[in-house]
Amino acid sequence: MSIYEVFDKLQQEVENAGSVPLTSKVMIDKDLFLDLLDELKELLPPEVIQAKKVLDDAEGIISRAKGEAEAIVNEAVVKKNEILDISSITQEAQARADAITKKARVDAYKIRLGSLEQSHALMNEAREEVGKVSAVLEEYCLQLERSKESLNASVRRKPSQGENTEETNE
Repeated sequence: MSIYEVFDKLQQEVENAGSVPLTSKVMIDKDLFLDLLDELKELLPPEVIQAKKVLDDAEGIISRAKGEAEAIVNEAVVKKNEILDISSITQEAQARADAITKKARVDAYKIRLGSLEQSHALMNEAREEVGKVSAVLEEYCLQLERSKESLNASVRRKPSQGENTEETNE
């Protein structure tokens, strides 16, 4: 018997079966129906049986793939969290480095400003000292000039007296 003949027989059994009153259901001989189903299974081509095996294997493969995918996703989440932790540590370190750099710049600015102010004060003191020394030097120059003039004046007077003495000595 072919598959189609078994299907036809099943169809006839359903069509000729007695109906249950007030429903669309029918009563079929259970043993006959199960025998026909067994016969159908035996008549199935090996390709259909092979296809069922392939489907069963595919379900196993899909199930394992889902498990592996879930494991990969979980591992990725763990890695992401580690990276985020490292990133937050890096950000914190960068913030600290920026604060240290900023403080160093401020300190360097203060040091430079202090040294410039100190240099300016020393230059002013030096200018005042140079002014005082210049005044003293000016005073010494004036005294030297007066001494020179006084010496010249006395030398001018003495040679004229000395000339008389020299002339007499000759």
